[in-house]
Amino acid sequence: MSEMLFFKLMARCLGDRMNQLPEKVLPQFAEVFRRFLAACSRVLPRFTPQEIAMRMSFAVGALLQTAAHAEVMEKMSRGLMATPETEDLLKQILDFSEAGFNAAPQTSTPPSR
Repeated sequence: MSEMLFFKLMARCLGDRMNQLPEKVLPQFAEVFRRFLAACSRVLPRFTPQEIAMRMSFAVGALLQTAAHAEVMEKMSRGLMATPETEDLLKQILDFSEAGFNAAPQTSTPPSR
């Protein structure tokens, strides 16, 4: 369960203070984002970079929300949504995110000539 505490801490740091990240940290986050965007663009050529960035935001948001507020969701659902073990949580987030990336694009990129 120590992994869940780490995820909770990271979720709080990112979710609660995203617009106030220290200047020294922002370049590292931006670089990771750039690399993920480039990798996704290579495997998802039918999406515009804007769509990929938005879907990445949705995936990160789902992870942050779940990690930071799992207990709240467990209480609201009256135990229906019990907090899963970290490995199960990550698998479910990945499955959810994969489905989001497999959904049809809202716009399309013009074919390469």
